[in-house]
Amino acid sequence: MKPGLLLLPFAFAMLGAAAAPSASTATPASTDAGAADAGDVAQTCVEHLPQGAERPIITDRFPSRGLSGYAATLEIKVFHGKGETVLPNGLSVRAESEAGLTLKKAGFVLPHQDGGARAHVEPQEEDPAHAGLSVTLLSLPVLVLPEGPGRNTLTLPPLPVAVARKNGDLATVCTHSHIITVEDPIANTPDPSPHPNPKPEPQREEWTELEEALKWIGIGVLVGVVLLLGVRWCRTRPQPLPPPPPPRPPWEVALEKLARIRSDNLLEQDRRGEHFDRVSDAVRAYLGAR
Repeated sequence: MKPGLLLLPFAFAMLGAAAAPSASTATPASTDAGAADAGDVAQTCVEHLPQGAERPIITDRFPSRGLSGYAATLEIKVFHGKGETVLPNGLSVRAESEAGLTLKKAGFVLPHQDGGARAHVEPQEEDPAHAGLSVTLLSLPVLVLPEGPGRNTLTLPPLPVAVARKNGDLATVCTHSHIITVEDPIANTPDPSPHPNPKPEPQREEWTELEEALKWIGIGVLVGVVLLLGVRWCRTRPQPLPPPPPPRPPWEVALEKLARIRSDNLLEQDRRGEHFDRVSDAVRAYLGAR
């Protein structure tokens, strides 16, 4: 079974933030000198570990420079136990929620997870430094939208990562905060101005139903032509001749010849030689046919 993880909606963090802090909830220390305060961190991510569960190990990487209005990818590598189920439902954050407003205040927006910029989850090869643990790489595009123009230094708050355990429990861990320096895409362009609209492009519409209908019509026409040619060939091909009638029995032929000889009265006409020749021929033909 492939290992997996699921980014939970920030509503998960909202529920955790509403409850009093317990021994199982903690906010990780940032590896960078983050500018987000403790309140913002609590609003975007709260860790939760089921009783008796070991905390998954995560390492994350975020680019230190980016462009305003473009997406920067947060790469999260999670080392977790084997046999855990993959739940790749992505990250769903409502813009009007407290977590969404906090993330937007920090200058970041998560793209819709039903589009092309959704989070990608893929298993990785085991790391010798973490023997016995499965490794999963999570790539999460984050849209960078600073409030002001020019160069801005923003801090990406911690984001929650949930790992589904064998018994169905979910362990939620937080990424580190990251600092990114954002430039305007037109910062190096002297006297920038908006570009005119591009020329119209011809639109192509694919009619799948028409293609299917034409395909089946073509198959029907081909089958009809084959059947028509087959019927025509059956009608125009040379017909075999009827079998000849069965031969008459040799005794009937012999008796018929003898009766004809008797009716000719050859003996009365003193034509004895002809009479005996004809009788001999009839008898020999009979014997030959038998």
